[in-house]
Amino acid sequence: MAEVCILGTGYVGLVTGVGLAHLGHQVVCVDIDEKKIDTLSAGRLPFYEDGLLELVQNGIYNGRLSFTTSLSKGLRKADYVFVAVATPPKESGEPDLSQLFSAVEEIAELSNGQLVVIIKSTVPVGCFKELGTILSQEELTLVCCPEFLAEGAAVQDFFHPSRTIVGADDEKVARQVVALFDGVTGPRIYCDIETAQLIKYASNSFLASRIAFINELSRMCEYFGVDVRNVESGILLDPRFGNTYLQSGIGFAGPCLPKDLAALVHTAKTVGHDAIVCKAIEAQNQQQLDHAVKQICSLVETGDKIAVFGISFKAGTSDVRNSFSVEIIKRLEARGYNVVASDPVANDYAADYLKQLGIQVMENPWSTARGSAAQIFLTGWPQYRALDMNRLFKVVKSPRIFDGPGIFDQKVVEEIGFQYLGIGRVGTSRRLVIVEKKNKFTEMAVGGVKRVKYFVV
Repeated sequence: MAEVCILGTGYVGLVTGVGLAHLGHQVVCVDIDEKKIDTLSAGRLPFYEDGLLELVQNGIYNGRLSFTTSLSKGLRKADYVFVAVATPPKESGEPDLSQLFSAVEEIAELSNGQLVVIIKSTVPVGCFKELGTILSQEELTLVCCPEFLAEGAAVQDFFHPSRTIVGADDEKVARQVVALFDGVTGPRIYCDIETAQLIKYASNSFLASRIAFINELSRMCEYFGVDVRNVESGILLDPRFGNTYLQSGIGFAGPCLPKDLAALVHTAKTVGHDAIVCKAIEAQNQQQLDHAVKQICSLVETGDKIAVFGISFKAGTSDVRNSFSVEIIKRLEARGYNVVASDPVANDYAADYLKQLGIQVMENPWSTARGSAAQIFLTGWPQYRALDMNRLFKVVKSPRIFDGPGIFDQKVVEEIGFQYLGIGRVGTSRRLVIVEKKNKFTEMAVGGVKRVKYFVV
């Protein structure tokens, strides 16, 4: 068992701390936000993340997890300190490292002995040399341990990661850090710090490229009358491509992919390289957002009531930071539409901000949809897949659906009476049928319908 301090209780810091406590370590989580620390100490969460609440409560109950605003208290017995503070992007795309440097400086000042400082925050290549200068006068060792937690599946990703990567100058120290995660699955990689950083940036930028690629293709599908879901299914039969992050929609958003992509572009610029591929991905993503707004506006007239379903940047999280849903709501309101919005878990996190824009936030989908001229689905929550569409049809003024994440079967909702508009979706394209050996075939349904196998006699 190790004594661990976690500095920062956002998604990364809190999940990491709670996970390590569950693995048997003694963990103290530190944050300067008194309200957040009071909330956590009471066994409640400051944000929604599936499966996290029970782990927090169990950690407190068994005495392995505690919370404080005092870094001095957090470091008192610590062998390891994880730094998981925010590094938000500046207008240039360069990460703002002020919180990181302040944290490391305070750690150096308060440390009383040997301590391994593990950077979880995503920071640009070259930054560790400056951080090392701060720690050089102390018996402190600097390590990079990039995070690969997807919001909405962060707990699952902690215990079953695709890989654990530790970058350090000393392999012995790297092995010690990896040993903290004994009990989780997945391969473990030791490497130098710069390699670890580039793996992190490259991973998120590559995921962004897949989304940008299929969104670019979706526009061609609309032009040629092809259903993009069929194209996606056909592509993903190739095992080289994997089966994730190839679904068209309104674009990628949130606190990670856009930030890391912008940071990689900026990092390239600092060494005189023009990252044209990465910049093209950024440009396509903004173009996709513009296209989604244009499609929505084609359904309604100025002054109409628009019901928006989904405020968080994706399903499974309450996080509304850099949410394309919020951006679309802002643009629709600026164009003179009467926008009403709702989300299964993010209402409380977005309500104050949206109310400042004059946007009404409703508690349930029925009050949101009542009297609306268009029903705009922007986040792929499973709750929306399960909606009683016949009931929805009865409460709206005009049954017009915009399906941003592609959660509905177009044929089903059109049979109910809805006008349907989606990204790269058309009504004339047939289902994709894959013929297999022995007269067996699988019909891969589109629109989020579960795949059903058929056998030919």
